[in-house]
Amino acid sequence: MKVVCLLKKIGASFVVFLLVEYELVKGEENMVEQAAALLQDEKEKKAADFWNFRAKKYAQDAQERKDRKQNVVEFFMEYSMVTEQSRVLDIGCGPGHQAIALGRYCKEVVALDISEEMLGIARENAIKEGLKNIKFEKNSWNKIQLEDYGWKKAFDLVYASMTPGVHDFDTLKKMIDASRKHCFLSGFVRRKDSILDELLKVLKIDRDFPPREEKIYCSFNTLWQMGYYPELRYMDRAWTTKMSLEEAVPFYIKRIELLYSLTPKDKKLIHEFIQSKGQDGRIEERTQAKIAWMNWQVSAEEEGGPR
Repeated sequence: MKVVCLLKKIGASFVVFLLVEYELVKGEENMVEQAAALLQDEKEKKAADFWNFRAKKYAQDAQERKDRKQNVVEFFMEYSMVTEQSRVLDIGCGPGHQAIALGRYCKEVVALDISEEMLGIARENAIKEGLKNIKFEKNSWNKIQLEDYGWKKAFDLVYASMTPGVHDFDTLKKMIDASRKHCFLSGFVRRKDSILDELLKVLKIDRDFPPREEKIYCSFNTLWQMGYYPELRYMDRAWTTKMSLEEAVPFYIKRIELLYSLTPKDKKLIHEFIQSKGQDGRIEERTQAKIAWMNWQVSAEEEGGPR
């Protein structure tokens, strides 16, 4: 049988679908879109599994770097993106540090995430703070229909901070459609991980594909073409992640499987590599990164809104 190779872009990555050639009949013109949706569903299931697995350790690490999370909220306040009457949507809220900081100040915050474990931690944190104005929602931004939730032009600020939830034109456009004033998107434009980068070389995986800057810069160009005036800011970050060897092996397997398929041989190589890098039963990963913050105004009445 002849095989047809179809190329479909999903988010920051390009995925090749190998489809067996068949007689095209009426009603099957959306074949590629259906295949893309199925693949996106599988990616989101893997992402939810990874973040459920990672939630407690990530929340602990995030608490230690809480000042950096607070910097984003301070930025919102400094540039008058939020007021005491604001309604805010947090896409990919994680353990909820930013949502809670905004909840202390704003009228209402809706915090969205695909990980039930992350949301559980976020709810606990909100309860400890005595906040009742934060609504936590388990769902994928990719699947959210704004009309079903009553979210069309419902928020003064819609933001997605360091999350893959906004990954293509549709999810970017949905941010705009949900906002009546401001949007904010952040992500890595460069990142080096001492352990992961070496491990990917051992597995013969090229980390430079897809390039990390694609998400931010493609979003910037898209917004500009749509008539908006997005603003960019860059900052450098460095941190160290520590974990036991028992934690490290499944962590790296699940992390790599977010983007690549691994064979049993690959997983064996990962186990051996992690064991070789451990000291006193633990492993340390040093990360250096450049992060971009991008914000834009949606309302035409304000400076910076659509042309």
